[in-house]
Amino acid sequence: MDHHPTEKPLYTLGIDLAKASLVACLLDPAGKEIKPPTEFDNAPAGLRKLLAWMTDAQATRVVFESTGVYGKKLILALDGSVASLHQLNPKVISRRAATSIQTKTDQADARAIAKVGFDLALTEPKTLQNAAIRFDPAIEDLALWLSEFHRVTLNAAALANQIKTAECNPTPAAKRLCKDLHRELKRVRERKAEVAKIMDEAARKADAQSMDLLTSIPGIGDATAATLVCRIINIKRFASPDALKGYLGMYPRRRQSGKYEAPSRMATHGCALVRHMLWNCAKVATRFNPACMETYERLKKNGKHAASCYGAVARKLLHIVYGVLANQKPFSHQLSSPQPA
Repeated sequence: MDHHPTEKPLYTLGIDLAKASLVACLLDPAGKEIKPPTEFDNAPAGLRKLLAWMTDAQATRVVFESTGVYGKKLILALDGSVASLHQLNPKVISRRAATSIQTKTDQADARAIAKVGFDLALTEPKTLQNAAIRFDPAIEDLALWLSEFHRVTLNAAALANQIKTAECNPTPAAKRLCKDLHRELKRVRERKAEVAKIMDEAARKADAQSMDLLTSIPGIGDATAATLVCRIINIKRFASPDALKGYLGMYPRRRQSGKYEAPSRMATHGCALVRHMLWNCAKVATRFNPACMETYERLKKNGKHAASCYGAVARKLLHIVYGVLANQKPFSHQLSSPQPA
């Protein structure tokens, strides 16, 4: 459980979130439903009503799905007023809430989320604790700039592809279009550099120590370090490097049935931006990071494709990231196979 035996038993509140409203279902400390699914506005006034509706807010764990920005108001309103807040991956909820009943409503979802939260508190408290969330203005600011950095990065990549396509066309219109696209690409790259600088400042405001530790790793720059600070938040949430890799989706998925073994592919859940950045960092790390050089050269000698080698190096980098954050020490070759401090 996420409380000590001597403490007051906790109620469990499951919430199904939407943009304009939410539906809440309350279970007592024994897991029995005591307040049926009830709808509230996802706005300050509605959230105040939700707090008053609870039997004992200070003794209530609140569980809800990760729904992007829709949960921001909820986190701000309830942080500090309830026992704990837990934002679960929808896959965790759908996997544990499997049922033969095919009804799909907000009320049914709220009830299912509450039951999953109660079940996790009993059987997998570590999973629930890893999903604990607090409202941190510095991290929220960093997340906004990270989103803008991602948007500008994708825009720049799309423009570069458009230019390549237009350059293959010999017509005068294509030349004029290329000129316009090059001008636009220059503006986007300038914006990207500007956002990267602001993002670095926001990351250092959120966690300067982690930024210094991460940028001590050869191959990881300011933008990647800022992204990792935003996504990891607290390394103590992860029991091992593998747990961190699983959270970020930085591992090869295996598909095997009988004698059939499908080629490995990188996982698709987690954070696509982190995977993209670490992949690019891996190319730099193979030249300047001794631990990553060894990994790349060993796999290359074993006949692995370059893409597979870079994927392995990216996972090695994430292993090192875990080491420097868990040990709170800058990178050294001895930390390339770390254990938690």
